[in-house]
Amino acid sequence: MCRPHHINGKSRAVAVGNTPLGADYPIRIQSMTKTDTRQVPATLEQCIKAIDAGADYMRISIPDDASLKAFEQIKARLINGGYTHPLVADIHYRQDLAIEAAAVADKLRINPANFANQAGTHVATGNTKASPTKTRAALRQELVTQLEPLVAACRKHHTAIRLGGNAGSLTGQVHRKDPVHTLVNENLDYLDILESLCFFQSIVSVKTSSPAETVTACRLMHHNMQKTGQRYPMHIGVTEAGMGVPGRISSALGTMPVLMEGIGDTIRVSLTEAPENEIRFARQLIAGASGKLTHHCNTSFHDQRLQIDCDLEDRDSFMAALAYEWTRFEEKAAVRQLCIRALHPANRDLEAELANNIMQAAGMRNTGTRFVSCPACARTKADMESLCHTFSRELGHYPGVSIAIMGCMVNGPGEMADADYGVIATHKGKVNLFEGRHCRAKHITAKEAITHIQQRLRQSAPDHNK
Repeated sequence: MCRPHHINGKSRAVAVGNTPLGADYPIRIQSMTKTDTRQVPATLEQCIKAIDAGADYMRISIPDDASLKAFEQIKARLINGGYTHPLVADIHYRQDLAIEAAAVADKLRINPANFANQAGTHVATGNTKASPTKTRAALRQELVTQLEPLVAACRKHHTAIRLGGNAGSLTGQVHRKDPVHTLVNENLDYLDILESLCFFQSIVSVKTSSPAETVTACRLMHHNMQKTGQRYPMHIGVTEAGMGVPGRISSALGTMPVLMEGIGDTIRVSLTEAPENEIRFARQLIAGASGKLTHHCNTSFHDQRLQIDCDLEDRDSFMAALAYEWTRFEEKAAVRQLCIRALHPANRDLEAELANNIMQAAGMRNTGTRFVSCPACARTKADMESLCHTFSRELGHYPGVSIAIMGCMVNGPGEMADADYGVIATHKGKVNLFEGRHCRAKHITAKEAITHIQQRLRQSAPDHNK
């Protein structure tokens, strides 16, 4: 088997266009366009705004052949405009598109859960819906056969591959019950196969919508690669984080611990907002994790009350600094009350909201509805930011209730599996409504879905609205 030379204690360098990552390179920041890729001017505009805000890479979804042609146009126009930043092609299911995109993109993002073996194969467990008795060796050989053409194309065009594991794409109840080990094992399986094909330009990621699970998965992936010597760069981030303060705090608590441990070579903050907003907060998270913001904070703990004072004016910096102070505080289990004091007047309206969101994201208190929402991409069937605002406004005051708001079917059903309620955008402003894992209504309006959820909550907990 081919084996690359690894540097002890460091991730290996991987070339991504003219901006390599890993090894001693700085942490690379990236975002993803939220537009229909076929709408070239709109997608181009989002790329430019994000790059101007500090993006090192931009990812663009390619769900069909027309989107691939648009991707080529977008790259050409960016280069003509002086933007030579690497572009990443995000592809699900379509191996043929991935092979074609390898000639244009600087990096491909594929998801091990839905790129190959569509019958539900999981190599690590030797489990497949189509043939429960199929051996692990047979499953592995199927993957080798399916990946060979892609690897050949990527090697020819010097295109990197990110193995983008996502808990929302996991198949089978057993896998969803243990997403951390499943995600890590799937990535390790793919890495072994790629190495057997003498391909070493890989990046790995293991994401969930839970900050705690994401941290655990990243640590486990890092540990396994240290143990095997497969020190590939890691892409970190919380998937489906949401928007506004909750989305930022969820992202911060899912990335800050691993950043502080030196894990992570590239980061994305997955907000249901404009791409440039993701970039701005990611930059502050990196600054916060390095301790560059801590002199703006004063932290004290007395009688189970943790107080953090912070004098920063910029909101993203303010939240990143607070996340750092919370992460490095070692006696979290003893905290019964978190008090945040903004020393700059610009952030005083955030004090209570931030304290509640930090405690809720840390799993220590239920202060309101927990929302999970996808950040949107070319596959999205709705204006996600508007849809999330509507649901948050009408259903944001139910402690202990979780609601998932998804833009399409790729990760939608998986991400909603553990939510109390969920909606998946379908078309023309309509959604499919889920209660747990069961679809209750199809192609209804958001207002109808909200009314249904409110009625169900009143029936199950009449005191919610008192």
